[in-house]
Amino acid sequence: MTKRFAMICFAVMFCIPVISSKAQETSANLKGISTLYVVIEALPAGAKTLGLSKDAIQTDVELKLRLAGIRIVTPEEGKNLPGRAFVYIAVSVANDARAADFDIYLDQDARLERNSQFAPAVETWRTGSLISNPSAQGIRTEIKDGIDEFLNAWLSVNPRK
Repeated sequence: MTKRFAMICFAVMFCIPVISSKAQETSANLKGISTLYVVIEALPAGAKTLGLSKDAIQTDVELKLRLAGIRIVTPEEGKNLPGRAFVYIAVSVANDARAADFDIYLDQDARLERNSQFAPAVETWRTGSLISNPSAQGIRTEIKDGIDEFLNAWLSVNPRK
């Protein structure tokens, strides 16, 4: 068990810089986004053990985005937006609730450069984290930090007026 845990920690140390650098490289893809919708993936059973709810995450994320100046719409309204940009959050919690991870994606429609082919829901920005011994509040805080990372990238190409 200790050897396996050490290998996981070692792998995470190398993955975090890759995720961060990818997020920085794709900031230009966020230019012009002023409205989006938020989708939270269904939470696993381990999340209930911690007292974590989809509604709490949805509220946290939408509030942070609104405070930054992004207009939030429902998924039904969002499907009619140019580019259909949306934030997608996936949270995994181990059955024993001793570990959790999350990923935050910004997906939007795109066109392929080589042939102008339409490509729906392309991941154009991403971040995530692995958490040991998580609590509901700890996971929510980490997700909010991930949204802050997104907002920093978004603000770098969409400065406030």
